[in-house]
Amino acid sequence: VINRAVDAGIPVITFDSDAPRSKRICYVGTDNYRAGREAGKQMIRFLGKEGKYAIMTGGLGALNLNERIRGFRDELKAQGVHLQEVDIEACDDDTDIALQKMEDVTRSQPDLNAWFVTGCWAVVAPKNAFLAALNNRKDMIVIGFDTLKEELLLVKEGLVQALIGQRPYDMGYKSIYVLYDIVAKHKMPESQIIDTGVDVVTKDNVDQFLAKAR
Repeated sequence: VINRAVDAGIPVITFDSDAPRSKRICYVGTDNYRAGREAGKQMIRFLGKEGKYAIMTGGLGALNLNERIRGFRDELKAQGVHLQEVDIEACDDDTDIALQKMEDVTRSQPDLNAWFVTGCWAVVAPKNAFLAALNNRKDMIVIGFDTLKEELLLVKEGLVQALIGQRPYDMGYKSIYVLYDIVAKHKMPESQIIDTGVDVVTKDNVDQFLAKAR
C-alpha cells in the first residue's frame, strides 16, 4: 500500500511503527534500538554486573520489539557484564498471557534475578496480579517500556525499577511538520529516522510523570 501511494506521487511517512523496507520517506518515532540500549543501561544500574534475566516480548516477529531486544543485548555486551539470559517468552500483546508466562518462568527459575519487558503488557497489571506473576518476589528487578499510569504506580511501589517511556505526542507533532515541509516547502528530511527520544522513569522522578498521567 505504501509503495503504491509513493509510486502515485503521494508522499508517505511512517510514525510510531516503521516499514523500513517500503518506499516511505522517513520514520518519526522511537529509535527502538537506542531505546533498547537505554534499557540495558538501566538493567545494569539496578541488577549489577552479574545475574540471570528473562525477556517478555509481544511477538517474536515484531520489528520494533526485536530492535529493543537487540539494543538491550548489545548494551550488556558492550559493558562487559556477566548477565545470563535464561529465557525469552512472547505474550502476543496479551496482559493475561504475559503475567501467566512470567509466573511460570519465575517459578521454574528460582535463581532468576530480573525481567526485561519490551512493552507495557505485564507492567499494566494491578499490584497484586503483578506480584503474583513475580511469585511474590519483591527483590525481582523489572525494566519495562512505556509510561502508562498503572506502570508508574508500580514504579512508585518499588516493584518496577525503571521504565523506558516513549513520546507519542512528539511523534504526532513532528510528523505533521515533516509532511508540511515535504509538501509545502519541497524540503526532504535529512534523515530517514527522526528519533523522538525516550524518558527514563525511576522512583526518583516518577511523581513528575504521575502528575501528568491520565
